[in-house]
Amino acid sequence: MNRRGFISSAGALTALGAVSTLPQPVVADQEKGKRRPNLVYVFPDQMRRHAMGFMKQDPVQTPNLDAFAKRSVVLSNACSTYPVCSPHRASLLTGQYPQTTGFYTNCRGDRPDLYLKPESRCLTDVLHDSGYHVGYIGKWHLERGAPGMGYASPWVSKGRRHSIDFWHSWCDMHRNEAGERIPWETSHFHFGYWTNEAGPEDRLFPGPIWSPIYETNVAIDYINNRNGERDPSKPFALFVSWNPPHNPYDSVPKNYVDKYDGATIEELLNRPNVRFEGAGADSLKYAKSYFASVTGVDDQFGRILKAIEKAGIEEETVIVFTSDHGEMMGSHGEMGKPYFWEEAYGVPFMISWKGQLQPREEKLLLGTPDIMPTLLGLLGLGGAIPDSVEGSNYVDALFDRPQAARPEFAWYYNAWNARGVRTDTECCYFYRGQGRGNQDLFFDLKNDPFQLENLSAKNLNRMRELGRETKAWLAGLDDRFVDRKTGLSYFDSIPG
Repeated sequence: MNRRGFISSAGALTALGAVSTLPQPVVADQEKGKRRPNLVYVFPDQMRRHAMGFMKQDPVQTPNLDAFAKRSVVLSNACSTYPVCSPHRASLLTGQYPQTTGFYTNCRGDRPDLYLKPESRCLTDVLHDSGYHVGYIGKWHLERGAPGMGYASPWVSKGRRHSIDFWHSWCDMHRNEAGERIPWETSHFHFGYWTNEAGPEDRLFPGPIWSPIYETNVAIDYINNRNGERDPSKPFALFVSWNPPHNPYDSVPKNYVDKYDGATIEELLNRPNVRFEGAGADSLKYAKSYFASVTGVDDQFGRILKAIEKAGIEEETVIVFTSDHGEMMGSHGEMGKPYFWEEAYGVPFMISWKGQLQPREEKLLLGTPDIMPTLLGLLGLGGAIPDSVEGSNYVDALFDRPQAARPEFAWYYNAWNARGVRTDTECCYFYRGQGRGNQDLFFDLKNDPFQLENLSAKNLNRMRELGRETKAWLAGLDDRFVDRKTGLSYFDSIPG
């Protein structure tokens, strides 16, 4: 039995949904000679679930996302299984958990073992082989870099792009066309790009322009096929990957910052778990520009929506808005992302298909490996889901069918120091070593959504139950919860 089969059949995981066998409307359309729907998948980086106005949490201005939510299935429990850029992206494209993809952290020049393997069967490969023209714009972050390159994106040869037809990927965010180093604080205005047939030295430098604005310009041209970017006889799948609201937070146009003039830090960071100490002290400097960047992203998403509407293809286009992972911004005294706290682990996920999906809130516990098979199921390609996929196809839940399978658990993974599980109303994490000692954490999300009180000592029986579920999940992935620094296994330290 392959790994996917083991995970699906493990007794502890019977709540996970199987691949749907129900016919979709798009399949029927295909039989009538109509082509499959387009896909526009937009994912900014480091945008937390709470940073959308309609959520009534962060005081952020997002009029386009608020309007989009009213016409979408809003997955209010979507989670980033490993809330770090490269691991998330690898799971998104392969439908596999990080333990299988091997992404223990981000790609970087001094980590030659981290890259998306050419032999991996990816979402883009399946789409291309199923008759789609596939486009990708923006941040890739799935290729190994040259020594000393740091986090800058290396050139990706055509044979390593996993069947992507239209390529417009950024590079060299610290240098301009003359090769001069650009200050980190302004890098979102000075991205370079590699396009289609460009060789390693054939960089395009459109700046100074805020990268989401430029990349949206390219996306709109692609949607309209303004320059013959794609084969108009085929449906298209377009992935738009903006780096903001990722840091550097201050690298954002002033007109978006001005929208938050007069707001105090207490008004901006209104979550009761915010602590202005340690790393969290940086939130005092960056809160306004982070939310300004979110507003800028909202503005560009609105432009994409308008382009789809003007092109008259709303009814034949599936639109997704989500993110790699969230951002702590001072919550629990942290900044950044690789944490099990809801601010990092929880991501926006909204999906719209006019005339097909009924708008509503859906509490589906969607993990990153589930995205690929669920999208393929929605596009009528459930039969093309590779055997290598470890996530589940939850298309029936998107349609809210009575027989839809929904998982009881979503999983959390941090290659360095933690594993865990989340349900609709609770979460349980096992943190080991690396600075904080061994900790078991349990939070009642229904009554304590800000995770202020660790109730592990008061819920030992439930901890053991969730510990058994976590160990069953790990065993299915051959994960012994090994400390990457010491080589010690913490698997047996998990209760249950």
